[in-house]
Amino acid sequence: MITMEEIDSKGDEKALATYKDVLLNEANRLREDNILCDITLCVDSRQFRANKALLAAASPFFRCLFTSKMSESFSDEVTLEGLNVEIMEDVLTFIYTGKINLTLENAQEIVKASDFLMIASLKEIGTDFLKQSLEQSNCFSVLEFAQKYGCNTLKNETIRFLCNHFMEMYEFEKFDHLDFEIVVKIFSSDNIAVSKEEKVFEGVMRWLRHDYKARKKHLEELFNCIRFPSISISYVKKMVLHDEIVIENLTCMTNLSRSLSSMMLSDGPPDSHNPRKCLLRDTVVIVCCGGYQSQGGNKDKRCFAYIPSINKVKSLKSMFAARAEHSTAVCGNLLYCMGTDGDKSSTAEVYNPRLNHWAPISRIPIKLNASSAVTLNEFIYLIGGNSGFGHSRRVYRYDPFDNHWTEVSSMHIAREELCSVAFYGFIYVFGGEGEDGQILRCAERYDPDLDRWNDIARMTRGRYCACATVVGEKVFVIGGHDGECVTSSCKAYNVEENRWSERCNTCVARHAAGVGTVEDKVYLIGGWDGNNYSDTIECYNDEENRWSMFGSIPSGKQAWIRCGVVRVPRNVLGI
Repeated sequence: MITMEEIDSKGDEKALATYKDVLLNEANRLREDNILCDITLCVDSRQFRANKALLAAASPFFRCLFTSKMSESFSDEVTLEGLNVEIMEDVLTFIYTGKINLTLENAQEIVKASDFLMIASLKEIGTDFLKQSLEQSNCFSVLEFAQKYGCNTLKNETIRFLCNHFMEMYEFEKFDHLDFEIVVKIFSSDNIAVSKEEKVFEGVMRWLRHDYKARKKHLEELFNCIRFPSISISYVKKMVLHDEIVIENLTCMTNLSRSLSSMMLSDGPPDSHNPRKCLLRDTVVIVCCGGYQSQGGNKDKRCFAYIPSINKVKSLKSMFAARAEHSTAVCGNLLYCMGTDGDKSSTAEVYNPRLNHWAPISRIPIKLNASSAVTLNEFIYLIGGNSGFGHSRRVYRYDPFDNHWTEVSSMHIAREELCSVAFYGFIYVFGGEGEDGQILRCAERYDPDLDRWNDIARMTRGRYCACATVVGEKVFVIGGHDGECVTSSCKAYNVEENRWSERCNTCVARHAAGVGTVEDKVYLIGGWDGNNYSDTIECYNDEENRWSMFGSIPSGKQAWIRCGVVRVPRNVLGI
């Protein structure tokens, strides 16, 4: 119940606010009409009339100026250096009315003037405006401004912005010029938003290398910001332990060894290793989409996530189109799905795991099915397949930034139902079915810098509809059909030695299965065993050279499922 006293109080507050507004507006009108003004402020060639008492009440700068024993306290005219006419007019309007019109063009100048004149309330209003206006295009300039003019809240907000948009911002050249004080806050932050911890290592090393002679002294402190237990062992072996800066520093190597030993000895779950908050909120999954639902040949539009860490399957948003004999690739933690929603279709779409949403992208230049896709250097390559006019040698490159397809050099051999991987800056393709129906043993490697294909060591036996993936330092080619039967064979290709070796056979012979690799463990999903479609999932452990059955597909038996490994927010998965 509202009492009469409360009504009276609210009425008094409203009347007081009205009185203040009227008083200030009247004071400003007197200033504009040069009535009862006792001081002239000279800015450039312009003169502003004002009242000493009101200026002194609003600004410690003016209070000191008018109450000290300096000559200005006795003068009726003061010259202000370093201010421009338009900004001075805005400042005086604020002093007299409490109102200010801030824009992207004048906000920094307003803050500079309020800092010079020591008008704290105006400086706070200006910095709040700049905080709300932060975007990728102005972030670095605002940070530099905040540091120069002692705007600590603005500086902290800008650092927070850099953390929240780290994946985009560290690609800017200006990131390399940030002060150590700033980068150490970014790299040590729990809130830095990265798709994986490896990106923090790459950011640290890039900043150091920009001026290593001067920045070498910061190596150990920045190195300690990297949370190595959240980085895959294979990445540590390939990248960290081969980095000259790291291996030449004994302290870094010692700390790295302790960190990895602690991780391997721990019995706790991965989350116990104190990952970044963004990685704690996300989990690595194998997104599986499309395929043939049954041997009747019905295409599927459903998608699900297989979560290796808990060996569970969760449903995701379905694609726009039912697809089979399609291709998938992951770029920037987005899953791109291309091809067959009809007879050799050219449509494509992309899945955003943070939004659990599919969206269409630019069509493939020609209709293709039974192609293979990989991601290399932030481009997606769609390779081979069948165009409706026979087997294809063509290769198309998709730029996600421009949403545009470009044709690059063709393979030596036309092939469909091939498999491929991207590894160490090259693309490798294996097997498939050739133009004359021959089951291909041959393999090729593509160099994107030279836009050229070269032949590499042949497989011991041809196969099509096999799976290919990278495990540690090798490329695995698994299963498929060898022309006589579906095979359980698993071969490993050593890229440095250009030779093949045997690995343990799969538990179930699989043709047209889905594949995903997480932390050097390979997961095969669905496929055809020669008689029936499969709903099983099996896993390969490279350290033990052993396959084992792990689970099953909730949607039933399927072949031509296509997969991609991405990080998905736990709330999307309901875990």
